[in-house]
Amino acid sequence: MIKKLFFILLFFNSFFINFSKSTSQQRLLKELSMVEIKGGYFFFGGYKTKNSELKYVPGFYICNHKVTNREYRELLEWCKKNKKMDEYNFLQINFKIKDESAKKYGVDEDFLKMYFNSSKYDNYPVVCTTYSQKLKYLELQSLKTGYQHRLPHDYEFEFLALEVENPNDGSDFKIIQNKSFDERIKKKCKNYNPLQYFNLNDPNKINSHKKKSNNYTSYDNYKPNLYNIYDLVGNVFEQCSDNYDKREKIKIIKGGAFLSDYELLKIENKTPVNIKDNRFDVGFRCVIDFCNN
Repeated sequence: MIKKLFFILLFFNSFFINFSKSTSQQRLLKELSMVEIKGGYFFFGGYKTKNSELKYVPGFYICNHKVTNREYRELLEWCKKNKKMDEYNFLQINFKIKDESAKKYGVDEDFLKMYFNSSKYDNYPVVCTTYSQKLKYLELQSLKTGYQHRLPHDYEFEFLALEVENPNDGSDFKIIQNKSFDERIKKKCKNYNPLQYFNLNDPNKINSHKKKSNNYTSYDNYKPNLYNIYDLVGNVFEQCSDNYDKREKIKIIKGGAFLSDYELLKIENKTPVNIKDNRFDVGFRCVIDFCNN
């Protein structure tokens, strides 16, 4: 009887420990603004285009917004507090930009320094980081939180932007995709603007540029999409981990930026960027795999 009671107590103790651990994990993921994505099948490469392929995406967690100026500054302070000065120095942003076209959008070194340091732009996407700095940020976030962070794959980004819904229960899959990516609809609609299909409030704002004006926006300036994810298109490009071609030094960015035309905004479009570039129109987002949960 005593032995039986012992095993019962052991079972409940194990149950409550696991429950407490699970609750704690979910709380931390919520604090990190992570959204659970169950995954499923979708047409990768655009909706039913000649380049599309049926692809399965495993489940993952993704931050509902790009890394902000505030979050980047907070990690710098964490490095100082934990005496990680090599990492602190490595993460320092070089705001000198090579792209002369930036000037017509009112973006120069002085503006970018102010943009990064001012509390006014706390919730705006951090820009001008190199690919290596992005990876270092994710490495340190992993150390800080206990969850392995990474960049999204281009197919994960496309999966989210197309707002795919799947039962994912082992039965025959059903693909419910955004029909706005049907070529026939594009041709019928001369004033086609992809922003309206991502649940954004103001589809015209992205292409309204004025010289010496601030074109960046806070991540919550527009409504999130079906998955409650902000800024999958527009604001600034989004860094993906995948190579653009066989050269590892050229990576993919997606989603377009405030200066982009329609072709760059198309979610199947892949834009190349050199890993050494510190572009003023590229941000990044954190992903955590289920296996790290």
